[in-house]
Amino acid sequence: MKPERSSSQLHDDPLMMQLNKRITHHYHNHGSSCSNREKIRATTMILPQDIIEEILYRLPVKSLLRFKGVSKRWLSVLSDSNFNLFYKRKSSSVFAITLNGKIPLLYSIDDDNASSIKAFSLNVPPLILEEYNNIDRYWQRTTSNACNGLVLLRISNDSLALFNPSTRCYSPKALTLDCFDSTSTSYYTEIGLCYDASIDDYKTLVIIYPGFNVHRVFVSCLKSKRWVEITHAPFDVGCSIRGPLVNGHIHWTIGKTIAYFETTRNTFEALPSPPDHRQYLTIGSGVLDECLCIGRRSRNMTEDDVEVVAMKKYGVAESWTALYVISILKVSSCFSPLWPLLLTKNGEEVLFISNREEIWAYNPTSMSYRKFDIPADRYLCATSVVQTIVSPAAVLDAEQLPG
Repeated sequence: MKPERSSSQLHDDPLMMQLNKRITHHYHNHGSSCSNREKIRATTMILPQDIIEEILYRLPVKSLLRFKGVSKRWLSVLSDSNFNLFYKRKSSSVFAITLNGKIPLLYSIDDDNASSIKAFSLNVPPLILEEYNNIDRYWQRTTSNACNGLVLLRISNDSLALFNPSTRCYSPKALTLDCFDSTSTSYYTEIGLCYDASIDDYKTLVIIYPGFNVHRVFVSCLKSKRWVEITHAPFDVGCSIRGPLVNGHIHWTIGKTIAYFETTRNTFEALPSPPDHRQYLTIGSGVLDECLCIGRRSRNMTEDDVEVVAMKKYGVAESWTALYVISILKVSSCFSPLWPLLLTKNGEEVLFISNREEIWAYNPTSMSYRKFDIPADRYLCATSVVQTIVSPAAVLDAEQLPG
């Protein structure tokens, strides 16, 4: 990945200085007779490719979508998969979905402006909306983790849609849950999404729990749409809690074990736990500042405290570092799970979800809490997601609907 350059570095860059001279000379000779559209087209013709990319990397998603119409050259840049993979690392937000009445409502909280929350509805056809309302959200998670800015939405008992929260576009029925009896409301399900670079395809992982202490694990590629059952897992994933995607892997909390799904080999592997992990009970996992984090309780801590620790260097046990202590009783009951979601760009606040019902912000400096106003009559699903312009339709080579 190429390093990000500041505005002052770009200004002093020899290439930028040469570019400024060329633009100044061009407009000195032609500017007075050029229309605004002609000026834009002329500028894009003399801009070097890497400078165009440097400019575009700094713009929000809405601007990039508009700029696809500037020229064929800009459309080519903005449609390039390498550009999309690099751009997605620039900005993050929390994406949440819930129901208010029978209408699915979506919310986003940006990492550079966590003081406000944006609400929008999803343009769901009536037939799909009717199926969506039949899902038992207590037993069945309706969203996956985010991967490359994309999220899987369970829009009916047997269908998954691929959704881009940044552009609000989605492809319905990206995958059919025909690997098990999806109409049974007694099945608790977890859904995960990851990307396998070795085959250039996304994989969906589904764990179902048809009975007490019983579980089945299935995986499918989005392109082939063929489910394969994973029959041998070294951990009891039936007692697991799905966590975030970090370092390209979906993570799961299994008792005191932190496991991940090895995307290429379709296996579950263990990560090194914190050295003192036997003294703690993990109650949730998430990602902060691109690091895997867990929320945990200790016998040595007061009953209403949860410690958030982060693996600063992925895969290294010694890199586990204590970050914050959150008083869970100030936001929920003492037995509630807690999932870290997002660290704001200024580092002042940590966003987390409590008990699958509420999103809170915690300021470690002032030790203060604030709750985001998200009206809902059923359980809330939330995940941290990077902003991207990747098209769900392009990933699936399928139909795409506007959000």
